[in-house]
Amino acid sequence: MVGSDGSNAVYSFSDQAIESVDVVKDLGVLVDSKFNFFQHISDITKNTKILRCFLTRDPFVLIRAFKIYVRSLVEYASPVWSPVSHAQIEKLHCVSKNGHPFYFFYNSLK
Repeated sequence: MVGSDGSNAVYSFSDQAIESVDVVKDLGVLVDSKFNFFQHISDITKNTKILRCFLTRDPFVLIRAFKIYVRSLVEYASPVWSPVSHAQIEKLHCVSKNGHPFYFFYNSLK
């Protein structure tokens, strides 16, 4: 069960108590007790830093890695968790800007 309404109600299933949690993952999307997706967007931005571990600066390899590892995370179920607050939009914008393969390629030339 997601969230807590402040009551002390205990729900059970087959004589097993169901614990109340703050965040639930459903079909790969994290949802908190107020049906916000802040945790999901934070996990996406954290997981998209994978491109930094690539030793190559070959644009072809980095573009493919971006499409496979980063874009797929950002686009998965995006109509469900589409950001509405300015902070969430900016956080995802940083992923697309800083996580883009050309960002790493041009920074390696400096």
